[in-house]
Amino acid sequence: MGLRLEHLQTLREALRTVNKDAQLDHALDHLRRHHLLPPGMAASEIRALLRVFKSNMQAARSYLPRASRIKVTLFKANEPSTGSAGDTAADWEGLALDGVDVREIPGDHFTMMREPHVRVLAEQLNECLQQQQTVLDHVRAASI
Repeated sequence: MGLRLEHLQTLREALRTVNKDAQLDHALDHLRRHHLLPPGMAASEIRALLRVFKSNMQAARSYLPRASRIKVTLFKANEPSTGSAGDTAADWEGLALDGVDVREIPGDHFTMMREPHVRVLAEQLNECLQQQQTVLDHVRAASI
């Protein structure tokens, strides 16, 4: 969703005054008022997304990655976002033994996936895919 700190603080304060059963509906109203949800998204869809989010968080907490002989391309936002991790490139360097190619994208973790920043992300991703295709073409040609 891409909640900014000011939205989180306002929402947190508002939720303190609402009983537990009404908190999700109140939060959804807040997000709609600030145009932070896609138009027409139903509460049932949000609840389903929250269930998926919770499952993903549980899986992420229990996953222990191992270092591998791979190269990773990291598309990294050039602006910090609320609650963002430390140096993600350094984290990947410990796992991707063949190196990490860092591509900086304008925006934060959320806005880099929205206009106008998503265009830069798409261009960078396309460039990476084209480079990989060139490598694969050379490997295929050498094996013939």
